[in-house]
Amino acid sequence: MDSLTKSRLTPEQIEDLVKLNFGDECRNVQSEELKGGMMNAAYKITYENPCAQQVILKVSSPPSAKLLRYEKDILRTEVRVYQALAGRNIPTPELLGYDFSRKYVDCDYFFMSFLDGTGWDTVRDKISAENRAKLLYQLGLYQAEIHRVYSDSFGYIKDDPSFLYPSWAEAFTSMVGDILLDGMDHGIDLPYDEVKKTILNSRDLLNQVEKPTLVDFDLWVANVFLVFKDGEYKISGIFDFERAYFGDPCADFTASFFIYNDINSEPEFQRGYRSVKPDFQISENDNQRMDLYRLYMDLILAIETYRFPEDYAVPTRLHYLKEIKKLLAKISK
Repeated sequence: MDSLTKSRLTPEQIEDLVKLNFGDECRNVQSEELKGGMMNAAYKITYENPCAQQVILKVSSPPSAKLLRYEKDILRTEVRVYQALAGRNIPTPELLGYDFSRKYVDCDYFFMSFLDGTGWDTVRDKISAENRAKLLYQLGLYQAEIHRVYSDSFGYIKDDPSFLYPSWAEAFTSMVGDILLDGMDHGIDLPYDEVKKTILNSRDLLNQVEKPTLVDFDLWVANVFLVFKDGEYKISGIFDFERAYFGDPCADFTASFFIYNDINSEPEFQRGYRSVKPDFQISENDNQRMDLYRLYMDLILAIETYRFPEDYAVPTRLHYLKEIKKLLAKISK
């Protein structure tokens, strides 16, 4: 996806970064930009040192890019999550090197190991019902492992302490407030006052969340890789944690686009999750909070369209505006 937020590096810049991170003896460096991302640019790199190697290079937005408030230093968030998940029972890429100094290129970057497989979205129609059940069990297990990472504060994972809060209600209110300010900055037509009122009226519900838990908030089909092995698809990798924060783990159950729509209707996912967290249950209050997280996600998806081509941005924005109005009506009942 073309986006105003993507940095483009030249082949010469990429070769310099490869040699800086993997040795001057690297040769035959080849790069190919990956097309699937919506925010940051990523490249598949092949080189010899002395034998053939494959890695992924991901780079942050250029300094001139107009970002949403929560996207400040977003690539650094992803690096910190990979560090936090290293050694856990989750098939994440290995972090191979990173640099936030902007000494060699005018953006942050990191290298990670290459993942075998293809996105869940590309093979979805080939997956049988039985295979899907097994995949959801796997996904539930991995999701629960992610939710075993905790913090002392709620909010986005940043060096800037203004993103961190002692309570989930304060953090989430700020997160929604920031995205609404972004929407106003870009002139997006939304029911701002109604959203603010809805979040304000939900503070007691939000404050039921007492433990700041790592939330991926982007675990959708394109960010889960599958391999076909022994006659069925299996999860080979989970990646792209740049939108992660510490909050309510139930928020992750609303961000799995095109994998499932309603966690309450996915017994295999829940079974996998309980294999790691045996006490896991979804309460009515959890369901009510999940509608708030769907609202937040839809706000992001509507507002970030400012940076995409018009033929994609306009219908996408109208779609999510309708979804936002539906959720507001549901929550207010």
